[in-house]
Amino acid sequence: MTHKMLNHNSVQRMEGIDIESEEAPEVLSQVLEVLRQYLSSGEPGIDSLTGSDAPLAKAVCSEILVRVSTAPKAFAALKDASGVMVIAGAEDRALQAITLLMALHVPQIAGKAARALPRYTDIIVADVAYYACGMAVRAEGASGAREAFVLLNRCLDLAEAADDDSAHLLDYTDFECTDWSRTPLLLESGCVRGGALEDAREWVLAVSMDQAVEQTLPVDGRGMYASSVGDSEACCVITGYPLGSRLVTFTNGRCANREWWSRCAGAARAGGAAAALLRVLDAWCGPADVHHG
Repeated sequence: MTHKMLNHNSVQRMEGIDIESEEAPEVLSQVLEVLRQYLSSGEPGIDSLTGSDAPLAKAVCSEILVRVSTAPKAFAALKDASGVMVIAGAEDRALQAITLLMALHVPQIAGKAARALPRYTDIIVADVAYYACGMAVRAEGASGAREAFVLLNRCLDLAEAADDDSAHLLDYTDFECTDWSRTPLLLESGCVRGGALEDAREWVLAVSMDQAVEQTLPVDGRGMYASSVGDSEACCVITGYPLGSRLVTFTNGRCANREWWSRCAGAARAGGAAAALLRVLDAWCGPADVHHG
């Protein structure tokens, strides 16, 4: 594997970005293909990823995650990227992030994933993630308006911070109840722009004038936002939420909440995004033990 694969500056990262597109940016497709060929070449072979190439492979996986996160609607690209990342030995945290990006495409669990994904905005492009999550929660209607407002308003803040190089000025007072990242990954300018940005801005403005909608995140009995997990606490691999008491355990020791795993498994019987998501989990975590927990 050559170091040229990592030689991408922020200007190059911005090329071809369209957050509404269902197609992967061309440069992402090229990186995936190069890495896929390397992994299947046998020279030096995949076993070498446990040696000197392992850090480079992980770094390439991180770059793939950044790039694919700018195309959250491109499910085929998310699926391809996750498969390559698993084979290349990506960090668990990176695999959790791309799993949640895929989960946004599964209606039965999208709302959960959308509320947990901002935890990973230090390794995925932050303004795009908040936009995708905010739109998923907004689609729930009145019940999601409060949280969608916070998510989309933060998207606007992040897009502006990217344009002005002012992320260090962002205030996190409204997010003290969350485990969402305080170190957002931003490119040289906002990726949410044009019609998407205007739609978000107009909706946030309209909601801000609605006295019936609170403009802070709700908290649970812990005084925390529902998706928050502790520093040493594992999250559900499907939703990113706290695990709860009834679990499905995978071969590698990771777990999913049984109720939400069952919902995803039920949806997967029809194929589509849910089935693809479970295949990624199987590759990453091993088979699920559905008979205990």
